[in-house]
Amino acid sequence: MALNTSRLDTAVEAFQKICGHDRHSNLDGHWQLYQYGQFYVTNRTVDDLVAQIQTELKANVRFQLDPPQLTNAMNFFNAKLRVSIKTANLPVILAMLDSMENNGDMAAIKLMFAPTQSDRANAQSDFNTLWSSQDLPANPWWTGSASLQKAQAAFEIEKDRCWQVLRSFARMLLKKRAIKSLPAAAQISAALLGGASIKNITPKRQEIVYASQPELTAAVARMKEAIDNGGYVHCGVLSGALHEHSKFGSPEHHILVFAYDVRDGQDAFAFWDPDAFVSNIASTVTPTNASGWGRGFGILFSRPGRLCTGVDDADLAAIDTDSTSPTFGDHTSEPKRHCYQVYTLQSLPLRAAVKLHTKVMSPPSGASVDDMLDKAIWLYAAHDVEIHEASRETIDPGTDLDRYQTLFIGDGDSGASDEVTALQAALRDRREEFGVEPSAGEAVVAFVDDLVPAARGSAVSPPGQPSIVLSASAAGDWTLAHEIGRLTGLKTAAEPGQLMSASTAGLDDPVLTDEEAQIVLDSPLAEA
Repeated sequence: MALNTSRLDTAVEAFQKICGHDRHSNLDGHWQLYQYGQFYVTNRTVDDLVAQIQTELKANVRFQLDPPQLTNAMNFFNAKLRVSIKTANLPVILAMLDSMENNGDMAAIKLMFAPTQSDRANAQSDFNTLWSSQDLPANPWWTGSASLQKAQAAFEIEKDRCWQVLRSFARMLLKKRAIKSLPAAAQISAALLGGASIKNITPKRQEIVYASQPELTAAVARMKEAIDNGGYVHCGVLSGALHEHSKFGSPEHHILVFAYDVRDGQDAFAFWDPDAFVSNIASTVTPTNASGWGRGFGILFSRPGRLCTGVDDADLAAIDTDSTSPTFGDHTSEPKRHCYQVYTLQSLPLRAAVKLHTKVMSPPSGASVDDMLDKAIWLYAAHDVEIHEASRETIDPGTDLDRYQTLFIGDGDSGASDEVTALQAALRDRREEFGVEPSAGEAVVAFVDDLVPAARGSAVSPPGQPSIVLSASAAGDWTLAHEIGRLTGLKTAAEPGQLMSASTAGLDDPVLTDEEAQIVLDSPLAEA
């Protein structure tokens, strides 16, 4: 059964053309952006690794004289490397290189499989360089470093970055299309859609239940309005196959809706999936497009009580719940059609963005970095402010930055302390090993062990270096959101329950007033 429509087909082609890929004109452009998605660095590292292996083998006289041997060797490397990179079998690869070697002529290739101390740093640098950019790269780029270990390090970095990649890619696409804002009628800022909650259907399967059908119906209408005005809709989703995932309220995954049509009487929405490998609908093949939509694209269906990838209730129920299966979480009716159920919505673009660069010197012991960021994002998004994490760096112990783990912040009356000033200067001057240098209008958020005097956080910054420091031992759910407010000019609020209360301890769904939101929007740090 074909799931697509001609209107959705056209919309997918238009999306691909933004990246320079046009199958009608045989233009490749930068198709890797949407087909590799959040695993871009992983896959580009493998691409480059395979290309370097091929270059080495083609330069080898033995393989020049025996083309079938070259073909067999490349078939082997493609089969072993173009798999789930975390399970790539290094001993088998090295054994094959040993069997191929003659007088040490495989030495250069063997070096590509030898771990180095810079593998993770190179992967992190590539990731940050790409996704902190404001502009859509016209073609695939590369830094020149490729190894199996770098690809594996990239996978570990990228596997939890669907939110950051989706938002960064959306910003690139919107800038390329010159879409800067949406009218009020097209804006969506609902944190939880239609009173959504989880219902356990079986020990291995969950469904989203919406308490308010009118809210769900209105949200779908707003989605169309946002798309009609050139915007996108960022959807937070649950897969439905029960496994370890983030606490409900913080989406398990994220997808980007960009087009809609009616199919068999149901509203159907085309989306781009940052985890592009799990979305590749075979039935989108048409007589004029033998490859269909390809990797990275899927369809949501809206019907009473549902906004999900299931065509009907039977389709929604029939998913692979075997966590050991390569199709875990997929609909069983068709491969590469992952099950998604929507429960948060946000229209894009927002009016302004505050950009953050997160430096985790000490992991927080209370709320996680992602939980703090998620709460800040949704609170400010309701007031048309995007909190955009442009980069994140985990700084391992054993560097000269350890001396700042107990950070003296002073009383704030005389500005940033010497220790805060020195730390921020050090964190901003790490481009060579990290790939991103924050600008003067972008904030650096640092998590350290403790602050002295004791505090959850502080936004007192050195001149020209907007910064937040947070105590890993004391920061809570709303500390980051509170300090972002401080950084953008908000004062202490007198009323309890407000974000800018004197203390964030015990806050639950705090209030950010319209007047406070306008101060944030007017801040020099809120980039239009």
